Amino acid sequence: NHISDDKEVLKNTIKEYVETYDVLLFSGAVSKGKYDFLPEVLEELGVQKLFHQVAQRPGKPFWFGQTTSCKVFAFPGNPVSTFLNCLVYFYPWFAKSVGFELKEETVILGEDVSFNPQLTYFLQVRVDIKFGQLVAFPVKGNGSGDLASLVEADGFIELPTKQTTFKKGENYPVIRYR
Repeated sequence: NHISDDKEVLKNTIKEYVETYDVLLFSGAVSKGKYDFLPEVLEELGVQKLFHQVAQRPGKPFWFGQTTSCKVFAFPGNPVSTFLNCLVYFYPWFAKSVGFELKEETVILGEDVSFNPQLTYFLQVRVDIKFGQLVAFPVKGNGSGDLASLVEADGFIELPTKQTTFKKGENYPVIRYR
């Protein structure tokens, strides 16, 4: 459901949602833009913020909170950020909530990669099978607004914060969606 970027409309609509549903997922209005009212509105409605902003790329502005009866996942508005955060945060929470365990996988990096900021980097990759092992090759995209790049990729590998260079042949966790 689309809600306009009017603070009072957001507040009235979300108030009803928080009182009605067990889980809410939002996309957009969580960063620092002129119309990014969602964190403020959720706080005014009594939703306890557990965290806002994650040291990762893409999807840094992610917001998560709860009331006694409702969990709230508020993802950034860019499509790649929203999709990634749904895979990283919502899917595992939901799986655990219904008693299902997600299988953890790793892949071998198929080429060298560099990433400078001190953030966890979720790199879009194409996954191939080579000599019986999963090998990940980076998919070039145009940032978190490039929805079309998701079609070229099979998943994301999680590159840790403490490194800036990642070598071909190293093993990393992968989140596959295809």
